[in-house]
Amino acid sequence: MPDVSPNVSPKVRFEEMFPWELAEALARAPLCYLPLGVLEWHGEHNAVGLDAIKAQAICECAAALSGGVVVPALYWGTDYREDLPGGDYLTGGIEKGERYHVPGSMFWIRPDT
Repeated sequence: MPDVSPNVSPKVRFEEMFPWELAEALARAPLCYLPLGVLEWHGEHNAVGLDAIKAQAICECAAALSGGVVVPALYWGTDYREDLPGGDYLTGGIEKGERYHVPGSMFWIRPDT
């Protein structure tokens, strides 16, 4: 383990590393963490990306303890679409009937896809 000041943590985030830092980190511990998280409604008090935000933090802690690098989080979420009379529709939550529309933050995939 490298000799590091207690106030300075070694880099673990892939996107913040220089090429030589990445090579050194992987030589010490050939591990790569991929945080995954769903984009979904978590209520008015939380961000829709909460799952990936938490996964990123957990992976960074694991890499700090065990070595390796953490690649950027992968955010994904398929959403329910509810067609309304008049041609409008609602999306915005994994749960059917949520009634909260968040344009541009969710992915809706046609059933035939």
